[in-house]
Amino acid sequence: MEYRDDYSGVLTAVPYVFRRARSRLFKAYVVVAALVTVLVAVFVATGLVRVLAESAAAGPLDRLGSRALFVLLGVAVVLPALAPVLFVARRHRRGDPTTRYEVETALTGFFFLVSVYILLVATTPRDLRQDAGAASALYAIPTPVAVAVVLAAAALVYVVGRYR
Repeated sequence: MEYRDDYSGVLTAVPYVFRRARSRLFKAYVVVAALVTVLVAVFVATGLVRVLAESAAAGPLDRLGSRALFVLLGVAVVLPALAPVLFVARRHRRGDPTTRYEVETALTGFFFLVSVYILLVATTPRDLRQDAGAASALYAIPTPVAVAVVLAAAALVYVVGRYR
C-alpha cells in the first residue's frame, strides 16, 4: 500500500502527522486527540437528537438557540483538541519540524484535555455527584474558575502552536 506524503484536510492530517512525528509523546497525543474527537462527535450527535426531541414543543427561536449552542460547545472542544495535530502537520509539510515543538504542542494539548475534564467534573449536577476520592476535590472548583482554565488552556494551545 502506497501512502501519500501529504495531507488534504483534517481527516488525512491525523494519519499523516502520526506517521511523520518523531516524538512518542506527540504520537500518543495524536491517538488520544483522535479518540476524544470521535467521542465528542458521537456525544454531540446523540445529544443533538435529544435536544431536538425536547425542544419540539418550544418556540422556533428557542429551538434554534439550544441547537446552535449545543453544536458550538462541541466545536469548542474539538477545535483546540485537534489544533496541535494541525500545527505539527503544517510544520512537517513545510519541512521544519522539531521534536521539541512536537513535545510542546502535545503537552499543551494534554493540558487542554485535562482542563476540559476538570470543567466537566466541576459542573456535574449535585444529584449526579459521587464520592470518587481525588475527583471529589474537583467538585469544589467554582464553575467560572473551571471555564477560565479551559479558555486559558485553549489560548495556550494556540500561542504555542502558532508562535513557537
